[in-house]
Amino acid sequence: MQEFGTYGLQAHSQFKPKIERMLKSTRMEQIRTGLKHIMTEFLKTQPREEAAVLAWPLVCGNQIAARTRAVNFSEGRLTVEVPDTNWRSQLIAFVPNYLAGLASLLGPLVEEVHFQIARER
Repeated sequence: MQEFGTYGLQAHSQFKPKIERMLKSTRMEQIRTGLKHIMTEFLKTQPREEAAVLAWPLVCGNQIAARTRAVNFSEGRLTVEVPDTNWRSQLIAFVPNYLAGLASLLGPLVEEVHFQIARER
């Protein structure tokens, strides 16, 4: 048997990788929860229109945020620019997830997410 780190856990060496993954996952969840709390508190201090736009990258994730941009929030509608029609078609399927994520950060502020094709700059 081996002892694992500062947690004082003992197990057969065959279980070590699985236990280490579980502990890392638990720590990551704690960090994620803490960051979500910090961002929720920060967003509460922002004007409603800005809070909804600022929350978009948090809700959609890094990969989507790299290719999209929230550009406006008005009357419950968050407008997000996307590169093309393919992106718009793909992201529409995730609107319920995005609305749930926005609600968890902002409360019942955003009622609709609208995707528009970005104009060339």
